[in-house]
Order: sequence, then structure tokens, then C-alpha cells
Amino acid sequence: MGSQPESRSIKEDLTLNSSDNQEFKVHSYHCKAHSTVLRDMLESPGLNESAIPIDATGSHLRLFLNLMTRWEVLNPSDSGTWLRLLELCDKYDFHLVRRRLKQRLRSHSYKSPWDAFCIASHLDELDLAKKAIKRFGSLKGDRDIELGRMPIKMASQPTLPYLLGLLHGKNLVAHSDDPSWAAVSEIFYPAT
Repeated sequence: MGSQPESRSIKEDLTLNSSDNQEFKVHSYHCKAHSTVLRDMLESPGLNESAIPIDATGSHLRLFLNLMTRWEVLNPSDSGTWLRLLELCDKYDFHLVRRRLKQRLRSHSYKSPWDAFCIASHLDELDLAKKAIKRFGSLKGDRDIELGRMPIKMASQPTLPYLLGLLHGKNLVAHSDDPSWAAVSEIFYPAT
């Protein structure tokens, strides 16, 4: 029973199965209200499934369902989880959850601007990437972004056009009157 979303009410009438075979009892009206894909599926006269398979692990689905029904939920712990949840939003047409995730990502960029930049690169969200770059200047110590000394693992996180655009922007401002990350964010554009 430990694989249920945090909040349970009186009558969950739908079971969602994760890709790792965890079952989640939910209210169908939440799914219908948030997802046109699931609404169409659930209102189909030919549906005789007792459980709907969802292409997500139990941990991702639990977080996703909590984001759908609650506001006070922890943020995803890593960029892969952020991207996976946003992918689920697109696949099942969960516009409100997607919008909530993007709002949270903007806040997350204050704490983890590099993660936010990488996620923005995969979403091709130029404005979010620029905001994250501007916040690179607040990173200190081993969290500081030094492009010339960046480990390969770190350099492979954003998409190549965004990484190249970042390198190009940093090179352009390196010998200017304002070599700050704020200046890089002003001129940043992904390489084409």
C-alpha cells in the first residue's frame, strides 16, 4: 500500500499502473480535468481496462500525481526527473501540470541555475536559459561555472546548440567592459 499518492480521499475509482507495476488509485475526475488524452480514453465506450498503464516509473508517477492534485510538493531531485515529468505532461496533454512544473523550474533556477539551464536547453526555452545564465554569477566555490574547466559529464548535460551558444557568449564578453554572466545572458542565443 506504500505506493499510493500522499493524499487519499474517500473513493478513488481509477487505477493507474506504472511501468514498474506499481498501482495508484486515483479519482478519475482529476485525470479527466487535467488531461484531454486520459479524458478521451476514459470516456471511450470500448474501455474495459480495470487499470490504465502509464509509461512512467512508480516514483515519477507518484510525484506527477502529487503535482496534479497538490501544490505543496517537493521539486524533482534532478534534471532527468524534471525532463521526464515534462515529457509525461506532453504525452498525456497535462497542460496545468506542465505550467506548474515550469513555474517551479523558474524558482529552481535560483538554487540550481546550471540544472535550470540544462533543462531549458532540452525544452528550447530561451528566456529560462537566459535567466539561469544570469544567475551563474551567484554560484561560488566548486559550484562556480568555469567553462574552460568544465568536466565532460557536466558539458554533456545541455544540448549542444545551447552549450555552444554559452561558450560563444562568454568568449564575446570576456574582454569587454562587463565580462559578467549577466552580460552573457543579454547576448546569449543557441548556436545554429
